[in-house]
Amino acid sequence: MRNKRYNQTSAARQLAGSLAVILMRKIYLIVVFLLACDASSNQAKEKGEIQKSLPINVEKILNEMDKNTFLTSFSEEYNISHPFLHEYGVDSESKGILVSTEFDPMVFAWSKWDSDSLYEIQVLSEKVELKSNIHVGMSVEEFINHYPDSKLYLNALDENSEYFIIKDNFEYIVEFLTNPQSRIGKYSNDQYETEILINTGKKADKISIRKITNG
Repeated sequence: MRNKRYNQTSAARQLAGSLAVILMRKIYLIVVFLLACDASSNQAKEKGEIQKSLPINVEKILNEMDKNTFLTSFSEEYNISHPFLHEYGVDSESKGILVSTEFDPMVFAWSKWDSDSLYEIQVLSEKVELKSNIHVGMSVEEFINHYPDSKLYLNALDENSEYFIIKDNFEYIVEFLTNPQSRIGKYSNDQYETEILINTGKKADKISIRKITNG
């Protein structure tokens, strides 16, 4: 009888020991998995911070580069593609140059059909630095604080867009994507400009930059 009880106790201990080993192995695998995920997340974050520290000097590009130089000036960290101009609000079937990172689009540049000079660069990311005190992602209120006399325009060709224009060595078109329910400005009938602002929290979606030329 004693032997039977001893055998049962011994078997129970062995089973408990085996279960404990299995449990420890599972805990170990879970810990290893979580550490690997954390390391991967940190690497992605670090890469994002590095990418954020690589500004593109848009004004310098417009002043000094033609289309071909622009195409070859970016490192392998950037992706180059050639979407149609009409995808970026330009009434044309020609193609432009889109510069993107792994994370988001940065700038879209295009030339007139008969020229190698860059006509316009559209800034699409707040990570792109500009010499002026404007940037993608700035609010209407922030813009007005810098340029209190600016007028707001409703895009006559695309009424899903409103914009400000400023001129400071370059022409900057600061664009906000809106609709009738989210308008920034209050417009009278058949008018496309206003100084009456009703949605100053809206943030800029795009800034288009052109050189100011004589004539």
